Amino acid sequence: MGIAKGAARLLLDECSKRPFKGSVLQLGRQKLFFNLSQLEEWALLHDVTLVGDTPVSKPVRSLINGDTIDDETFFYKIGFESVESCDYSNFQEADYIFDLNLPAPLDLHNKFDVIADFGTTEHIFNLPQVLKNLHDMLKVGGRVIHMLPSSNWVDHGFYMFSPTLFHDYYRVNKWNIETARIIELTRRHEIDPWRIYNYEPGALNSLSSGGFDKGYLINIFFVVSKNELSVSSNIPQQSRYQNGKWQSNTESLNPLRSKVSHITAWLKSIPLLYSVVSSVYTTIFRKSRMPTLLAKY
Repeated sequence: MGIAKGAARLLLDECSKRPFKGSVLQLGRQKLFFNLSQLEEWALLHDVTLVGDTPVSKPVRSLINGDTIDDETFFYKIGFESVESCDYSNFQEADYIFDLNLPAPLDLHNKFDVIADFGTTEHIFNLPQVLKNLHDMLKVGGRVIHMLPSSNWVDHGFYMFSPTLFHDYYRVNKWNIETARIIELTRRHEIDPWRIYNYEPGALNSLSSGGFDKGYLINIFFVVSKNELSVSSNIPQQSRYQNGKWQSNTESLNPLRSKVSHITAWLKSIPLLYSVVSSVYTTIFRKSRMPTLLAKY
């Protein structure tokens, strides 16, 4: 779990639109990959005023590398008055020790203004319970911020998340979806910029069976806010299958679709030709239908 340059700048962008205040709960304490001078530089780019004097933090040696800033100082600097954390074990000296696979302690219900999930949920098997815990621990008007792996993170955790999961879950449970992003990044996050794309339902239909550049890791970044009507118990159906064509059999009668199917079958009978056409399709057509590129951090 960690916050690199790109993640810090996404948080600063969120802060510039909806300033942080009150309390934040980290799901697992975060290791940061930048120093205070760099944070000050990026804050200027996002028109964010950092807090001057901050409370004394309790850094954990394993989370500090050279002159990197510690997790508590970072969250204090971007506006929070209270910075706390929870974890399954006390290895990194979290404030609350409990298992998110199980119901969160009652004394933590309706307690936090922001819950920061930066690389934790994918390691927890009982995803419905995690989402319920987030709802229960968050105040009305508060935000959950997810930064989680989506693709090319095999065996990093139990899960890699398609953005439609969070969009469809929070929509059907009446949360406000404030920000939804897809991120292309490499392991050299100090050198290679993160490519930040806008996400909306259907934006990835042409890429859902491949199409991202080889070697990229894909993350998602969601910011959602809880309102008085928000719940956690409604089970979503995937939005891709909620439009009209999936509610009838007319799709199978579509002449154009039928013609495309016949052409595809013919191409597959000539493997070399099919390979060339598929490569051209992926390179030109699919990449031309990428979601909107918003920024490089």
